[in-house]
Amino acid sequence: MAETPSPDLSDDAPTDADATDSSTADTKETTEKKDRSSGERSHRPGRGWRAALDVLLAFVLAFALNAFVWPAIVQILGLPSANTNQEMVRALVLRAPVLMGLMVVVAGPAAEEVLYRFVLLRSRRKVNSPLAHAVAALAFGFQHVAVAVLVNHDTAQLWNIVPYAAFGLIQSVLYVRGRSLIGPILVHVLVNGLGLAAVLAGSAA
Repeated sequence: MAETPSPDLSDDAPTDADATDSSTADTKETTEKKDRSSGERSHRPGRGWRAALDVLLAFVLAFALNAFVWPAIVQILGLPSANTNQEMVRALVLRAPVLMGLMVVVAGPAAEEVLYRFVLLRSRRKVNSPLAHAVAALAFGFQHVAVAVLVNHDTAQLWNIVPYAAFGLIQSVLYVRGRSLIGPILVHVLVNGLGLAAVLAGSAA
């Protein structure tokens, strides 16, 4: 007579309780993923507004620095008012407005922010954050007086490192806060674009 196989009651055999626990765990994991996704979406508008306000504040500070603060310091301390870098750029803009406009407003800001914020600042922050900000700002400042100092031997232009370095520091803080180059590039484009517009308007008057 054939024997009837007995049900497998070993520990390895799946049970209804195991299936229920597995289903519950899957449902819980799916719910947690949806909650995280919903939370991330709910925070995105807040981050966007903060980033926009940071860009606006950085632009206002940069404009005030160039238009009011540094000119006042120059006048009070009796520093040389000439800025060889600005005079050289102005002459080139008047000679080739389209090409120099693209260089000053598009290519220049993008290249400088990548070099000084993404490459120099980002790599040094891992070692020493305050020092990284100082090095990036001073390097950015010196770049704008290098021709006058090294080629023309006009050491008086070293004073102009100060406003450029201050602007570089504003850009570095904006980059660190936003963790993106978009903000610094946008501010740089706006600042240079405003200066370009002033040059062209002055030449047309």
